[in-house]
Amino acid sequence: MEGWTREEETQFAEFLNRVVQNGGSWPDLVWPVVQKAIPLWAAELVAVRGGKVLLTRYAGGETAFRGLWHIPGGYAKIGDAGIEAVCQRVAMRELSISVEVLRVLDTYFWKPGEHPTGRPLSVYVLVQTTSGIIETDRARFFSPYSLPKDMVPVHRAWLKRGLF
Repeated sequence: MEGWTREEETQFAEFLNRVVQNGGSWPDLVWPVVQKAIPLWAAELVAVRGGKVLLTRYAGGETAFRGLWHIPGGYAKIGDAGIEAVCQRVAMRELSISVEVLRVLDTYFWKPGEHPTGRPLSVYVLVQTTSGIIETDRARFFSPYSLPKDMVPVHRAWLKRGLF
């Protein structure tokens, strides 16, 4: 690679091998840089009940979105064995439930400035919950015609398109 010393290339390759061996977990200081440098994909779980879509309050690291309603989702990790595995991991982490993947609905490549840490590719996946979801102040079903005002703008725009 132009501009890199052989030692820098070797150290970087060793570092990436450690990430792979750790199941795709990036160190906290490195993760924001990775998000800016590499277009990553994230599964957005579209769970529908009675014509309403499930939204959750964002509690992740991106402070610009913290506390906003959003479609629950998460990035694919190196060790994930496909879109079903990503959806299962995200559903368990964010909702403590299992889901069944029904189909991919749409994709969206975020434009510069829309996401606080980079330009992810959102893969909107229609899922069916295999256990009940209890609505709380952090997880609730909303009609696409009466979405909360404090919501991630890209997710609001996607829901307004009516693709589910």
